[in-house]
Amino acid sequence: MRKIGKTILNILLICLALTMFLTAMSCKSSEETTTPTELTEEEIYMANKTVKIEIPAEQFKLTSCATRVIGGAKNNLAVMLNSDSGFVNNSRGFAEVSFEVPESGYFQVVVSGGANSYTPVECWINDYDQMFLEFNTLGYSDFTTVGFIRYFEKGENVIRFLGPGSQYYAALDAVYVRGFSTPNNVSSAMELSGIKIPEGETDIMKLLPKIAGFTCELADSSDTQVIKADGTILPDGRDGADKTCDIKIRVKRDDLSVTSKAITVTVPKNNGTAQELADELYDKYRDGIVLQKNQTSLSMLDDLKGIAKIYVEESSDENVVYLTGYVTSPAADTELKIKLRVEKENGDVGITDEIDVTALGVGERLRYTNPLITGADPFVQYFDGYYHHIQAVHSSTNASLILQRSKSFIDYSATATTTIYTFPSYDSEGYNREVWGWFPILKWTDDHYYVYYAASNGPSENHRMFVLKSNEPNDLYSGFTDLGMLNSGGCWAIGLNFFEWNDCYYAIWSGWRDTKSFPQVTYMAKMENPWTIGDRVEISAPEYEWEGVGIGTPIQEGSMVFDFDGKIIMLYNANGSFSNRYCLGMLDYVGGNEPDGILNPDNWVKRDKPVLDSTDSVKAPGVPGLVKSPDDGEWWLVFHCAKYDGAGWGRYIMAQPIAKDEDGGPLFGRPVNQYIPINMPSGDDYDPFAQQYILAFAKEATLSGNAKLEKDYLTSYGYTVSGIKSQGDKAVFNINVDNAGYYKMIVRYAAFTPNSSHLLKINGKMNRLPVYRYFGPQDYYTVETDVMLENGDNEISFEYFEGGEVMIELVGVKYAGE
Repeated sequence: MRKIGKTILNILLICLALTMFLTAMSCKSSEETTTPTELTEEEIYMANKTVKIEIPAEQFKLTSCATRVIGGAKNNLAVMLNSDSGFVNNSRGFAEVSFEVPESGYFQVVVSGGANSYTPVECWINDYDQMFLEFNTLGYSDFTTVGFIRYFEKGENVIRFLGPGSQYYAALDAVYVRGFSTPNNVSSAMELSGIKIPEGETDIMKLLPKIAGFTCELADSSDTQVIKADGTILPDGRDGADKTCDIKIRVKRDDLSVTSKAITVTVPKNNGTAQELADELYDKYRDGIVLQKNQTSLSMLDDLKGIAKIYVEESSDENVVYLTGYVTSPAADTELKIKLRVEKENGDVGITDEIDVTALGVGERLRYTNPLITGADPFVQYFDGYYHHIQAVHSSTNASLILQRSKSFIDYSATATTTIYTFPSYDSEGYNREVWGWFPILKWTDDHYYVYYAASNGPSENHRMFVLKSNEPNDLYSGFTDLGMLNSGGCWAIGLNFFEWNDCYYAIWSGWRDTKSFPQVTYMAKMENPWTIGDRVEISAPEYEWEGVGIGTPIQEGSMVFDFDGKIIMLYNANGSFSNRYCLGMLDYVGGNEPDGILNPDNWVKRDKPVLDSTDSVKAPGVPGLVKSPDDGEWWLVFHCAKYDGAGWGRYIMAQPIAKDEDGGPLFGRPVNQYIPINMPSGDDYDPFAQQYILAFAKEATLSGNAKLEKDYLTSYGYTVSGIKSQGDKAVFNINVDNAGYYKMIVRYAAFTPNSSHLLKINGKMNRLPVYRYFGPQDYYTVETDVMLENGDNEISFEYFEGGEVMIELVGVKYAGE
């Protein structure tokens, strides 16, 4: 026994010695500095030595999440950002990780995970810095890493992850936090992100990254006639062309330095000062501007080159032409004057002289305001004297198709809903309709109703299209028979739409060319009948940056063909639906009536820029639904948009009229800001005021202390109340209501800092504090709270409470009952 004990003791001593040796080697290794050499992208994310923190799945703090065995995860363990099943609608899994860093500075964060689709995971850094991680994996068999650079304070930091919800789900198996150990890592990171030269900038040194502990300087310029050795930018606009130049950046820390690879930058041509452009704009429109009926913006001004943004500096009638550039057609023809504000990227501002404007009237009408409802993927079809809204609804046990029917497509949320079909869990081929019965399209032809939708049996590459047919002719409520999968060439396919042209049926959808993923392109095929598709033809594919080529995700989807009063057009969504780059593209049919001419790609001409794009205040408009007004006299667009900058799939449903251009084609303008009054569709007698808010605007508020009225072109109306940031500062809004009782109150605001609030008083009495989420002072958002109001005038007072400044653009109330 004594001999055995001695042997065990010797083994323990050897192990201890080996442990100490390895620890010493590890410490020595962590103190070494990396020799400045060029690093690969993989090495940037995986080879830092100053700080290396690994947080595996089992150390996540979880809420409504599951830690599961999932293929692709390290050690087969991952955090599921949804419910235990991963499929429960709107069960948005929440997870957080905390860690400490030894010094304040910039760090690289790498998140290892996977998703069932191109899925954005909402990510919050220390509660205030929000971003989206885009996992573009095809299931859990192939996890990937997503990296970003952020500044962290010394000590404890927290990263929180919020899952996508609905039928989408994501999983994380580890987070890595690594500090910059050498200048090499900094220079390589800059190469990855690139440097944008805004028009008019004269000093490249202002644009170099400022990283704590490092010095960045210009090392070389390939063309000193474009960028001088001292960093001066010399744009030469005499030949009217942009200039390109390769530069190298030197990054230094202490006695270490490294020079980056060549980075190509483009210097925009010099288009003159903003005032010169303003004068040019005035000369172009000195004879006046005529705004057509239902024109929603001054979008015709966007064609003037060299202008970054155009706003209305002054308007003699701000109820017709707002400072933000939005237009609401008056009842009768109206004459007014405007001055335009021209801004360049470098902040240079110019103001035009007065321009006469004639706004053509549309007659006396009621008005409504967007958004219509919280939701996504709107589809509206008119037949049988009603507008039909169809959508798929998922629960923890099944998925169904629900239908709303209304005399007004503005009445999107008030109509009763009816379930017209419940999906089976699985079909014979394992396709799970319960999860993937999404973006349904309702059509009526040959005396039957048809519903087209997408489904998958698990792997993303197995997305396919399916069709349902009503059991009885002309009866939406007779039940549906599933006619099965449609022909898509054996490849990934979604978003089928059906249309008739020259007495023939055609299908249009978004699909992959093969089984290897992106791009998503637009296919069309002739149909033998509403459930039999012929050979597919590629009509159009992403080719521009705004379609996701080179930046974003190359996508065309949601394509629909319309006969716009004799002009055949195709509208589609471009880029990733989860990003701010999402927008609306369009193709014009230029062929004749020859048989199947619509299947010839040469007969389709794509517009070279979006026909509906994001503005400063409305982000990511998409899903092109065109519909006629009740009297058939007007065209309208029903679409969705992001709730706020970076909201991803958090969306509102909106509607606005479409004007016509000089050739009789559609003129979409810009997406109209929330709470801008819009005339009801012609022939629509629905009274929206039973559902809409009574609004009070910044210009109407009574201000005290340092509170002041400011022009702010990011708001809906062009004004905001600012300066409520100390005791005694307040803004009082007066709202008159007909009934005493409870009201839902909205506040449109922009916060400068997280954790800001106001002291809210209703008629001098304290009320519940509004909780302001922080999206930044450049992004207005809406918060809701409940209040009790009296019959007649009510004073709603916002006073300084704590936290940073919050600007208010409008307040609205809607009756909720006694």
